[in-house]
Amino acid sequence: MFDFLLKFKVVVVLGLVALSTYNIIKTTGEVYKSSKRTDELKVAFDQAKTQNDALKKDLEYKNSVNFIESEARNKLNMVKPGEKIVIPSEVLGVENSGEQNAFDLKFLTTITQEPNYKKWLRLFLTR
Repeated sequence: MFDFLLKFKVVVVLGLVALSTYNIIKTTGEVYKSSKRTDELKVAFDQAKTQNDALKKDLEYKNSVNFIESEARNKLNMVKPGEKIVIPSEVLGVENSGEQNAFDLKFLTTITQEPNYKKWLRLFLTR
């Protein structure tokens, strides 16, 4: 009977050791996974922060006077008071007689006062 009780205690202790080992391994795996996920989130956060900084710089530039002026000049064909527009004679459809300013100034002012769609039509359809 003493032998049976000793064997029973050994089995119980071995079972508790096995259960404890299983729980330790499981917990270690969960800690490793959460640590890996934390590292991934740190990398994603750094990328988002970098993108946010780039977007802030872009917004700051687009709110600047230089950007607004360049957009007005390039997309809206606006000029500052006192500036002169130079348009190549090929664009205007005027024959070049050897001089740089061979086109009529009156012709130029009528062209710049036309709506853009008429300018485009003339550009593509008169060639």
